[in-house]
Amino acid sequence: MTGTARGRRWAALGLGLLAVAAYAGGAWLSGSASPMARRPLLDGSIIPQPYRWVAPPPAFADKNKLPDSGEFTVAFNGNRSDAGVFSTNDQQASVVLSLGAIPGMGGARSVHLTIDPLDPATAGPPPHGLTVLGNVYRIEATYEPGGAPVTRFLKQPLVVLVYPALVTHGLERKLLFAPDGQDWTQLRTTDDPSAFQASASIDEVTGFYEVVTRGSVTPSAPPTAPAGGGTGSVLPWIVIGVAVVVAAALVAARLRSRAQTREYESYRRESVGSASGRSPGSARGTSARRKSRKKRRR
Repeated sequence: MTGTARGRRWAALGLGLLAVAAYAGGAWLSGSASPMARRPLLDGSIIPQPYRWVAPPPAFADKNKLPDSGEFTVAFNGNRSDAGVFSTNDQQASVVLSLGAIPGMGGARSVHLTIDPLDPATAGPPPHGLTVLGNVYRIEATYEPGGAPVTRFLKQPLVVLVYPALVTHGLERKLLFAPDGQDWTQLRTTDDPSAFQASASIDEVTGFYEVVTRGSVTPSAPPTAPAGGGTGSVLPWIVIGVAVVVAAALVAARLRSRAQTREYESYRRESVGSASGRSPGSARGTSARRKSRKKRRR
C-alpha cells in the first residue's frame, strides 16, 4: 500500500473522530443549557414497563402497582432557577425545566414542585368523544419559603405523561389541561407512540393533566418485561458493538498495511539485485581485471 493511500485512510478516520467529538460536544452544550434539547424521555424502550394505575381496569387489577408521586426542589442560583427533568420514580410523569425558566421572587430561595397521580373519576369528564388513558396527574409549583404559587415562566416548561399500552380506536393521543380539574383544554401535543408518551409545552404548571384518545379503549393483557428484568434500550449496546468491530477492523487493516509494505520493500531490494546480476564487490573485481589487461598491453 502506498503512502498516499495510507494518508487518505488516516485522514478519513480523523474526520470521522472529529465528527463524533463535535456531535458529543454539541449535545453536551445544548443539553446543559436546556434539557428540552436532549432526546425524548424514555426514548428507545423496546418493551414498556407495565402501567401503574390509581384505579386499574379489572383486567389489570391483579398485577397492578400503585403509581409514584414526586416531590422536588428547584433551587435558584442568583436570579436563575436550575434546569432539570423532574420525574416520578416510575417515570410516568415528568416536568422539564430549562435554565432560568422560573423567575425569581423576593425572599424565595427555591421552588417546591409536586406531582401526584389521581383517579380520573375524581376529576371532571373529558370533552365528548374522548376517553382518558391512564391516570390524571396534579402538578403544583410554589415558591419557598412562603408558598406563593408560581404563575409565570420566562421559558415554557414541558409536561410529559406516559400512557398505558392499550388498544385504542383513535390513532392519536392528546394532552389535556385543567387548572381546576374540571374544564379541560386541549394542548398542542407531541405524541410518541413508540415510547407511549405525550408531551406539551405549557404556559403554567399548576393544574391537572391527562392523556386522552378519541373513541373507546379495548383493555388487553399488560405487556411483560423480558426475562431477567431488562427493560432498557438495546441501542447503546448495538453502538458499542459496532464501535468495537470498527476499531478491530482498523487495527487489522493497519497491521496488514505494515506487512504489505515490508513485503514490498523486500521484493524491491531482491529485484534490484537480480537485475544488476552482480554485487558491488563483483563490480570492483571486474574493474581491477580491466586495469591489469591494460598494463600487459603496454
